[in-house]
Amino acid sequence: MHPVTEKLHRILTPRLVVTIGTKDPNGRANIIPINNITSISTDPGMVIIAVYKPWITAQNLQRATGFTISVPQRDQLELIWKLGQKFSGYASTRDKIDEFRHHFDLDFSEHGPVLVGAQGWLECEIAGRPDDAGANHYLVIGRFTKAAINPDLFNDQISPINHPKPFMQWDRNNFSEASDVFSVDYYKDTKLG
Repeated sequence: MHPVTEKLHRILTPRLVVTIGTKDPNGRANIIPINNITSISTDPGMVIIAVYKPWITAQNLQRATGFTISVPQRDQLELIWKLGQKFSGYASTRDKIDEFRHHFDLDFSEHGPVLVGAQGWLECEIAGRPDDAGANHYLVIGRFTKAAINPDLFNDQISPINHPKPFMQWDRNNFSEASDVFSVDYYKDTKLG
């Protein structure tokens, strides 16, 4: 083993990339990519997200009643990288909601925009804001209130068809995508646990 002391979160990679859509108190839409998201309940469906505190999205989440989640496809990586301006270095004089407007659905949810052509979409009502544990990310728990899937990629049971390709981030500008979908047999030996 090789001991490490910095950037320890990278041991838990790759992490799924999603976008979080929010609105500020004046109704101005915002959308950013994040990779700090975890499902924490299936009944009711809930997630916890962590957003870097200095970002506009974290400020929006402090006052919002909800947010949106989009799971982008591999062919949306360039857009996602541009939306992550702080890390990608992409510079523009235009507001990203205006610049990339044709990539966003502003009507899916009152809580914020979602990505057009994504694999799936969730609207979340904020169910909790865990106490600050001294971390540099703001934590929010969302309860699913609305969802939609891309029917070209999932059946009605939300099982994959046509090999959807979500992508994950390793670090900085290093990404990978899901490999082909494959299954294993269920174990039929009832003597095992």
